[in-house]
Amino acid sequence: KRDKQLQSFVWLITFAVVCTFFLKSVPLSRDRLHFLGYGVSSLFLYRALRHVIASYLLYVWAIIFIMLFALLDELCQLSGLGGRSFSFKDIGVDWFAASLGLALIALVVRPKLEIINIKIRRIAKKLSQLKEFQKLHSRN
Repeated sequence: KRDKQLQSFVWLITFAVVCTFFLKSVPLSRDRLHFLGYGVSSLFLYRALRHVIASYLLYVWAIIFIMLFALLDELCQLSGLGGRSFSFKDIGVDWFAASLGLALIALVVRPKLEIINIKIRRIAKKLSQLKEFQKLHSRN
């Protein structure tokens, strides 16, 4: 359990670093990079929260955090930080990128991980049965 908490903390720090990078250095003219950044940020946030929130609420919380961060990003631009200006379009692009990243995780990555996890459990069970069989027959 402690390992999972540490791993979550590391991913949360990674999320914060990536988001801070995008707050400070990605100009408005790089919409594609901005889109990619929020998509990757949603992945980091998912990794950070997956051991803490164990259900589909994880996706809801991740979207809420990303939206709050996108809003914070745009509010910082109201003060003229970084030479950019406030835009509802940017908030929409950020939200769409994060939603797309999380949908990719939910619909592609997690099901594949579940299949792998099931196969690993089957192999572990067979190995356990084999060890029991060997113990039983090595006594004779």
